[in-house]
Amino acid sequence: MSGLEVVALVVGIVSAFSGTASFLRELKKKKKDESSNKSARIQRLQKAVELAPPEIQQEYDDDFARIGRRFAVGDGEIHILQASGPLY
Repeated sequence: MSGLEVVALVVGIVSAFSGTASFLRELKKKKKDESSNKSARIQRLQKAVELAPPEIQQEYDDDFARIGRRFAVGDGEIHILQASGPLY
């Protein structure tokens, strides 16, 4: 093997190592970012679940005020239908 071939081989090995190291750093960073994003998504979901009951009640109250007793009666009818089994 000539000196030039050895130099080319060393350059190739160093380049491959450098590329792999860079890839692994990016992969680690991406994993960390996804982890922090997951944590933020979980926190938003928890907040939404905590806020949902009052929001649902407010929507119900608004619709009841707008439609009246017929709205509440319709609600009861669907509960009876749902209790009797699947609607599909």
